[in-house]
Amino acid sequence: MFNSKYRGLDRDTLMRENSVEKISGIKRIIFDCDGVIVFDRDSYRSTIIKAVDYYFLKLLGLKGDRGRLVTQDDIQRIKDTGSFNNDWNLTYFLIMYYIVLLLNSVIKEVKFRDIGRPQTTFSLNKTLKMLRVVGSTATRLGINITYLEMMRNDRISGLDKLVGRLDERSPISIPGEIQSFFKLEDRVLKIAEYLCPFKMEGDDLLRRLFDEIYLGHRLYEKFTGRKAVFKFDKGLIDKERIIPTRQTLERIEERFGLSGIYSERPREEALYTLRRHKILKYFDEKAMFFNEDIIGEDPRQLDLGKPDPRSFLRLIEISSMKNHTVAYVGDTVADAVLIRNVKASGVKDLVFIGALSSSPNPEGLKSKFMELEADAIIYDVNNIPTMIEGLEI
Repeated sequence: MFNSKYRGLDRDTLMRENSVEKISGIKRIIFDCDGVIVFDRDSYRSTIIKAVDYYFLKLLGLKGDRGRLVTQDDIQRIKDTGSFNNDWNLTYFLIMYYIVLLLNSVIKEVKFRDIGRPQTTFSLNKTLKMLRVVGSTATRLGINITYLEMMRNDRISGLDKLVGRLDERSPISIPGEIQSFFKLEDRVLKIAEYLCPFKMEGDDLLRRLFDEIYLGHRLYEKFTGRKAVFKFDKGLIDKERIIPTRQTLERIEERFGLSGIYSERPREEALYTLRRHKILKYFDEKAMFFNEDIIGEDPRQLDLGKPDPRSFLRLIEISSMKNHTVAYVGDTVADAVLIRNVKASGVKDLVFIGALSSSPNPEGLKSKFMELEADAIIYDVNNIPTMIEGLEI
C-alpha cells in the first residue's frame, strides 16, 4: 500500500514524514497491554468467541457447531470502528445481537413474566432457567446455530450491516444501538436485556461467564473472592505469550528508562501476566494505569475508558512525563483516537505508534492508522529500537 505521507524505514516500519523529528525526540514510552505487550488473540479475543458459543450452545442449548457465530475477523472489524475497546462490552454487543435475532422468532411462543421489574441483585438460577425455556422453544421451532449464522449474513439485519453503523463513537449505548437497528419495541428490548444481564458494577451473568472462561475457576476465585459457577478448568490467560523479546525490553529501558502502561485490562490480571513472564521489572509502577485507575471506583464510568482522554491526561500528570515527548504504542483504532483526543486537549508532545501484530487483517488496520495520521506504524514493538536507531544514522 502506497501513501505519500509515509516513508518506509524497512518492510515492517512506516513513519509519517512530518513526524520524523518528533519521533526522534521521544523521551518516554507508554504501552497498551493487550495486543502490544501481550498477544491476546488466543486469550481475550478467544474468550469473546467462547463466551458467545457457550451462551447459545450451552445456556440456551441450541444445536450446532462452535465458532460459527463469531470469528477473529469479526472481532477485528468491530474493534476497527473505534467504538469498542472493552471486551466485556464487545461480548455484550454480540450476545445482544443474537438474542434479538432469536427473539424475533420465538417471542410469541414464550411467556415472559416480571420482565419489567428491575433486577436489583443478580439471580443466576432465574436467568439460566429462562434461557433454557427460550432455547428449548427455539429448538422445537427448528431454530439452531445454522439459522443464526444465516441471519447474521442477511443483507438487511446482518452483523456487518450493524457494525457498519458504528464509527469512532465511544461509549455507545449497546441496548440503544440494538433497539435502533432492529426497530424494537421497548418491551422486546427489555426482554433481551433480561436474557443477557450485564452491568459492569455487578456480578452479572455475562461478566461472570467471560471472566471464568478467561481466568479458569482457580484464578477466578482467587481474584474475585467468589465461588466459580461454570468450573472451567484452565483459563485462557495462561495461553498468553509476550510479544517483545527480552532484548527489546532491555534496549527500550536503556534508551527511555522504565516504560508506562495504559490499558483497560484489570490490574490483577495484568500484573499476574507480567510477573508470570518475568517482565514486570521493565515497567514503572507509577506510570501504569489499568482498568481500575481509568474508570475509578465506579465501574459505571465506562465513558472514562478509551478513547476518552481524561485518564490518560491524569497519567501524564502524575507520572513525571509532563513536558517530555511521550510515545503511546497501541494496536486499535480506539488507541489512535485516544491520542488524537489527548492532543486536542492541549498536550502536543505526543507520538502515536500503531502496532499491527494483533490484527488478523494487518493491511486493513494499517489503512485505518494512516487515516488517523499515526506518527509511525510498526508490525510489533520489537521494531521500536531499530526504528529509533535508524533515525540517527
